[in-house]
Amino acid sequence: MKNTSLLLFIFLICYQTLTAQNRTFDNSFAHYKIDFNESINVKNPVENLDNQIDSIFKLEKEYEFELRIWESGDLINYRKVFIMTLKDYKWNIRYFDWDFNIKKYLKFKEIPLNTADMNMLWIHIYDQHYVNQIPSEEFISHRFINYFVDYENPENSRGGRTELLHGRTYNFELLKPDKKRYFNYYSPQEFHKIFPNIEELYHVLAVIAFVEKYINDNRIYR
Repeated sequence: MKNTSLLLFIFLICYQTLTAQNRTFDNSFAHYKIDFNESINVKNPVENLDNQIDSIFKLEKEYEFELRIWESGDLINYRKVFIMTLKDYKWNIRYFDWDFNIKKYLKFKEIPLNTADMNMLWIHIYDQHYVNQIPSEEFISHRFINYFVDYENPENSRGGRTELLHGRTYNFELLKPDKKRYFNYYSPQEFHKIFPNIEELYHVLAVIAFVEKYINDNRIYR
């Protein structure tokens, strides 16, 4: 009787352990089931830059999914790109910064990064901030309007779209072998200060913040 009870107890422990492991695997695998709506009749605005950096650094093109986030400035001409690639259920991250000391037109320099917590980064930007669902700025720009009411002369009341003269541009690319999606935002940090309750801007800035924090925390050469 004691032997039977012991065997039953061991069986239950093993069953619970295997069930927990399978549940963990299923949950982690779910993060790799990446999908998004394809861009229709939308040209990649940074296609030339993509081709150039792919050629210079011989970047891997055989992947299940890839996220690219380009940052560029207008007053100071520079380019940066963060690339997060999924292949065989494993993430890889590469980051290329703009080095003004390089005596070439394209001044890209790869910044080595520790590849820690890549799954957690993806959970933040995909599961929590929906990088695969964020619309392009052009679809929400009609909400970038400030309204003014003139109480003495109400006929002068009006609304006007807020325009920014300078800022940073972010180009997002979601890439799979069978589909691609592109969207972009101009100076989202400044627009968010003016319109803090636009949800799409909040998610864009959160994605940018998580990526920038990952880069800063994992630079090998500071």
